[in-house]
Amino acid sequence: MVHASGNLIDLLRANIRPMHASAFFLFMIFTAVNVTAEEPREVPRIIGFETSETPAYILKGSRLSTPDQVITGNQSLLYSGEKPWSEIFATDPRTFEFKPKGTYRIRFQYRILDDFSPDGGIYILMRVPSVGKKSDAGMVKRRPVKGAQGEFAQTVTLGDLEGYVLIIGCHKAGNFLVDDITIEQVPVPTRTPTPKDRLTLVWQEEFSAPGQPDSANWNFLDGFRMKAEPQYYTTSSKNVRVSDGLLIIEAHAEKIANKNHTPGKDDWRGNGRAEGDYSSGYIDTKGKFEFMYGRVEVRAKIPSGSGVWPAIWTMGNWKANGSAAGWPACGEIDIMEYIGVEADKIHCTTHFKKDGQHVSTPNVLTTPRPFDDFHNYAIEWTSEGIYFYYDDIYVGALISSEAVEAGQNPFQKPHYLILNLALGGWGGPIDESRLPAQFLVDYARVYQFSSNR
Repeated sequence: MVHASGNLIDLLRANIRPMHASAFFLFMIFTAVNVTAEEPREVPRIIGFETSETPAYILKGSRLSTPDQVITGNQSLLYSGEKPWSEIFATDPRTFEFKPKGTYRIRFQYRILDDFSPDGGIYILMRVPSVGKKSDAGMVKRRPVKGAQGEFAQTVTLGDLEGYVLIIGCHKAGNFLVDDITIEQVPVPTRTPTPKDRLTLVWQEEFSAPGQPDSANWNFLDGFRMKAEPQYYTTSSKNVRVSDGLLIIEAHAEKIANKNHTPGKDDWRGNGRAEGDYSSGYIDTKGKFEFMYGRVEVRAKIPSGSGVWPAIWTMGNWKANGSAAGWPACGEIDIMEYIGVEADKIHCTTHFKKDGQHVSTPNVLTTPRPFDDFHNYAIEWTSEGIYFYYDDIYVGALISSEAVEAGQNPFQKPHYLILNLALGGWGGPIDESRLPAQFLVDYARVYQFSSNR
């Protein structure tokens, strides 16, 4: 049995806990051979538990299991934690190197001994221990029922930091088995931006006419959109207007009556929310302009300050697409999200449903002071993948085949465009001294590819 140094354990205790500090379980894989920090790591790499000499550091809550197995004849790791949000730290950054911005295919075999449904299950998470939650490359969850056995497989693209570890854990007390953890770096082809002479402009909004945005192109949201978000979206020109060739979405700290409020109605849009503390704007092209594939390009200037959360994104129109499932099965492409609490990061993410669960695949660009000027935020979307750009700098991608669920792929169906400015939540505590805040958009354009791309 190989033991970790006290300093590393303290570091992991202090920084990797995603939620409840009272529940702590650790399993770290160490290499069986001595290697130097400069030696390249081989991929794919399979971590099994066939003998009691498996090089691992195991804390309370887990043991190697022969009677209960995932694979007949193979010893497995049995997790029997008594508290929720307990983790297996399946890699040690000193002995297994994940490359910054690398894309990895994570697979392992599992067998569920307890019923985790409806609110429990297994998760994986990539995190840099010394940085903590801000470095997360996304949590992917599964909620298999008692007796389920199969393969957990997910492709994850990391941020631009060194020192990532792979975490496998359980977000509900219970028992499950894990075996044959396989980590494989996979190539994700970068894509240079398509030259303009190979693009055909099919839709544009230049915001040239002062007043309200053109109702032929845009819908306005009037009311609360998300339970956890404090802003009330309005149709007022105070919050959404066009002036001097720019769309202005402006957030204010103010009391505003909720016109959807119905006393006694058990609905977060109404009951308990008779008024909002903040106002802002949200517009979309749902039912007015929807598209599939091509290049989407938006030139915009984002606000700064803790609590601001501007976004340029798309969603699938699941009703029009003939699906009975809403979000995340409809698919979401976050061309740009900026959370004010992280001043130097741009987030480009996809959301979808896989194996019955919400999956997000974040790509994070670190760049100094992105709020100082206008920048171009873009995607190039094909049947094979979605590629993200910041001022034509490649940020990351999703390979579309990752998103297939029950034979359906939300990224092979039409989406509509959304522009909004949220507050709080993921954006962090709201600094009211930075309000009003303005999200400025110069233009939004959608192109289709020429046949010779």
